[in-house]
Amino acid sequence: MSLRVPHFQNETNASCPDLCGQGYRANFHTHSAAKGLRKKIYHGHLEGSGPRKGEHAVVKMFRDGPGTEPMCDAEIEKHRLALKLARRFNKLVSDPRAKISFTLPLKSTVESLAVGQFLTRHRHGRHLDKREWVLIEENLIRQGEYQVFIGKAGETLDKSPTALDAFLHFTYHESGRKFVLCGFQGIQTEKGYILTTPCIHSEDSSFGPVTDGGPKTMLKVFERHVCNNLCYSYERPRLPSQDDQMPQQENGQGKTASDNEDDEDGGLFLTPARDSKSDVYLRQRSGSDDENGDDDDNLFKTHSATELRVMVESADLNSGEHDNSTTGFHHKVFSLGKEAETSEDLAYCCTDLSKSVIEEIEEVVRRAEEKRAENNSTGKISDHDLFKRIHLGDQIKPEEKPGGHKKEFDSDELMHRCNVQAVGGIEKRPSI
Repeated sequence: MSLRVPHFQNETNASCPDLCGQGYRANFHTHSAAKGLRKKIYHGHLEGSGPRKGEHAVVKMFRDGPGTEPMCDAEIEKHRLALKLARRFNKLVSDPRAKISFTLPLKSTVESLAVGQFLTRHRHGRHLDKREWVLIEENLIRQGEYQVFIGKAGETLDKSPTALDAFLHFTYHESGRKFVLCGFQGIQTEKGYILTTPCIHSEDSSFGPVTDGGPKTMLKVFERHVCNNLCYSYERPRLPSQDDQMPQQENGQGKTASDNEDDEDGGLFLTPARDSKSDVYLRQRSGSDDENGDDDDNLFKTHSATELRVMVESADLNSGEHDNSTTGFHHKVFSLGKEAETSEDLAYCCTDLSKSVIEEIEEVVRRAEEKRAENNSTGKISDHDLFKRIHLGDQIKPEEKPGGHKKEFDSDELMHRCNVQAVGGIEKRPSI
């Protein structure tokens, strides 16, 4: 008759392989160290033959019922998606402290339970079951100060914009408006952020009924989001409170709301974040009656606010050609008494432009697109591409100069033209 040796710690079986192809077992405590909405967390360490042997880890157990392999796979998929997006985002930032990474959990089953597991009373929970599936993840608390940077609905305690704010917006833009990542918690080091499981809100609520708040929560996230110079040009949903705001928003007056049943996109509207105020103003102006009965000033009978902004901005960014059409366009804008040195100024002025000027802008844009296509085919870098790269935080090499223009612009001049407050730092975009 063999004697059974009692276990003083819980233990898992060998996990699925990590990125280096190594699997590990985890020994973990009988008492949970923390608990969230869906999981309990136990401290432990890794055992195995790989390089991570002895590493501090946490084991996550599902609270609602015994964990299954599909439940673990769904959580791991969130991490893989976040890692994929973070790698793309990291290519756009040059500051190492702004880089973003996510942990990648391992999945395994519980092999043995400690004797103390069943001696502990659980008032509001359940005992860990043998053979149930759990997640094994690196213990970030041992590496730095663990904190919540952005809440699950976009809440943030830090008033200063950070790379995580831009990354939140980037995930919505990169997904084609299908979902947004938030709920960022973890640690920040000299090498950037290391985060745990993100919260994902999606258009079809496909990331779980508990944490995926769907389209309504996506809107709440962007109600709290403040764009900075890394994400101001990304797509964002049209917020209900912005549909019918009047210019008195500038002096602190209340908001006016009304239904907009004519939107083909069901209320989600692609718009650059920095132009939200001017877009509202332009939309309101488009619905007003002209005192002189002249429809030429009502541009929005043929052009939406977004289309107009894109045309104006493209014309401004490619004004380095200084040809007759572009010069004529600027002359007409200056005649309005506006200092149209930036695309925001031009967008603000566009309510007073005639249709003939709009046609002129369209022609400038058409030729600018042809010029960019020509530059791309010859390997040259246009100042429009440099503009985009500067705003995304890329470093500009000295030999990379815009082609196709008589005047060559360096990064400082382009930065001045683009009206960005700081090259290296992350700043809020100035409102117009």
